[in-house]
Amino acid sequence: MRHSIHRLQCQPVRDGHCATWSRMSGRDTVGQPQIITGPCLDPPSYEIQDAPQEQAAWASWLTAGAQELIAAICNYGPDQPVLTWQQDRTAGFWLRNMLHDEVVHRFDAELAGSLLGDVAPEIAADGVSDWLESIATLSRPDAGEPVFLGLVGSGETLRFEATAPGLASGVAWHVKRLPAGVIWTYGHGSADAVVRAPVRELLLVLNRCLDPLQEGVEIMGDRGLFAHWLEHSKF
Repeated sequence: MRHSIHRLQCQPVRDGHCATWSRMSGRDTVGQPQIITGPCLDPPSYEIQDAPQEQAAWASWLTAGAQELIAAICNYGPDQPVLTWQQDRTAGFWLRNMLHDEVVHRFDAELAGSLLGDVAPEIAADGVSDWLESIATLSRPDAGEPVFLGLVGSGETLRFEATAPGLASGVAWHVKRLPAGVIWTYGHGSADAVVRAPVRELLLVLNRCLDPLQEGVEIMGDRGLFAHWLEHSKF
């Protein structure tokens, strides 16, 4: 993390990319959840800590927050029950969730400066799974999330396929939209819309960080169904 922060601090930000995003908003988006998540394990009271204004202090502040979160989960017990919004109700959920949040926000910062780094294929693939698990929870009619309610359907199906060296051949996620919300599983079942891309690009397209029309991303079948999916899967 420290290496990535120093590299991104020296990177020029391209005008016109994500008008609401800046290095400072990215700093707060990554750093504040790390600090807030710790008390979720043992929730008496806590205070949100203001981020340092000086760029030179950001790396230490962000890495300290990550270390505190890891220590809190290890001390509490990764298998102990805690409050989460997914089926995984263990403290370990927060390590996985924060890992994937920070990977995506790192890419936000890199894309703002026309630079796209690498990510381990297995981490990117698990990021897709974590993202789908959140959507499956938030799309239920009783979840109270109006944006994700748009993903309720009547049996429409999508398949997301990832390619990358080191990944099992043809990793795929099969998604079905039902009246009770979204369900998904791993597999190559038939689908109304299929999206295939290198696993890094697939993760970023699904998180709305990359244009799905860019080179290397294939969309087959019902393109309108996938466009509707993207419109209603905004985090």
